[in-house]
Amino acid sequence: MYDGASGAHEGESNYLIQIDGHELTQVNGIIGKINPSQDGTPKRLELTVDAPVFLRAFRVNQDGDPITIDPHQER
Repeated sequence: MYDGASGAHEGESNYLIQIDGHELTQVNGIIGKINPSQDGTPKRLELTVDAPVFLRAFRVNQDGDPITIDPHQER
């Protein structure tokens, strides 16, 4: 996990999830799992996968409404 503004490294995790084909898995609070003492500012997460996946990330705004974050794909 990296700070969104400065790019400073703020923690990492070997949080492994095995997902079978055509399986939908939801993970809540991933930033808290990586760094429980994070400061609440925007973060950049880097994920490593070993097969193609579809990913949807979201955060919750001040009213509790989910806001979808478009993924960035490096080629």
